[in-house]
Formats: sequence, C-alpha cells, structure tokens
Amino acid sequence: MQVASSASGAGSGEAAAAAAAAPAPAQAPVDGAGAAGTEVESDKLSVDHLSPQAFSSLADIAIGGLWTKIERGLREAGEDLSYEDLSYEVRPEGRQVCVLLPYDGHLCIKKDLEQRALVVESNLFEPWQDRDEREFRPVSEMEWDDEDGATLPQFISEALSQYLKKRVEVRL
Repeated sequence: MQVASSASGAGSGEAAAAAAAAPAPAQAPVDGAGAAGTEVESDKLSVDHLSPQAFSSLADIAIGGLWTKIERGLREAGEDLSYEDLSYEVRPEGRQVCVLLPYDGHLCIKKDLEQRALVVESNLFEPWQDRDEREFRPVSEMEWDDEDGATLPQFISEALSQYLKKRVEVRL
C-alpha cells in the first residue's frame, strides 16, 4: 500500500502544511460586540454581525484547520485500505484547499465572501444529487453547518468515506 500526500511541494508534513494554509492566528471580532444595546450569544455566530475582514479570517482559519484534518483522516484510512497504490493529494490552491483522489475524484473547499459561506465543490456527491456544491455557514467559531444541519467535517467525512469505501474521519 502506498499513500502519497503533497502539500503543494512543501513536503515537510502537517506543521508546514498548516502554517502555509492558515493565516496568522487571529480572533474573528464581531462588529458592535460589547456596544450598548448589542448582544451576541457567545456560543452562536451570526454571519450578519461579522465584518467582512472577520468573516474572511474565520474562513481562513477553518480552511487551514480542515487541510490538516483531511490529510490526517486520509492517511489513517490509507493505512487500512487494501489498495496497492492509493495516492491522494491535499493542497492549497489560492484561497481554497483541494483534495485530489484516484479516478479523478476531487473535493475543494473555498470561501465565498459574497455569500459569507464556505463552499464545497466536489464530484464525490451521490450520483442522483443534482448539485455539485454545498454551502456551509458558521454557527460558532469552529463549526460550519449547511442548510440541512450537517456539519462541514461530517459532510467531508461522509463524502470521502463513500468514495473510498472506507471510513475517513475528519474532525475539527
């Protein structure tokens, strides 16, 4: 069994991958937080209250974290797979992270500032589904949900697991 992973030529492991993908750690400030008459629940985020810069920082942190978690999940699943030559690549492409799998499988996660969402573009969805992308919005600092209530890591885990026919765990 051979599992290959590339961090866009970096090749120096998860630490380098995370450093390259994620911007400097930053807190995502909430506009008006603490101002008189404005209260924001501490465990829930409203995208409407985030400044564009705060949303962008929050999305960058989530994408950077997902990169290393996806790579770890694929590596752990690859240890148990019976494929002789399974190769995959997890790499940044501009402001997104893409997972390239055998047989032209792919999954890309990018931020959409206009929609204030992380968008997953993929060909790993069920064949009978008529869409090739899903939007996820922040509900807390490290939790992103779609319109059906599925979390981003849960969705990615299920898509990769179904495609590879082996459980892939992606957790934030």
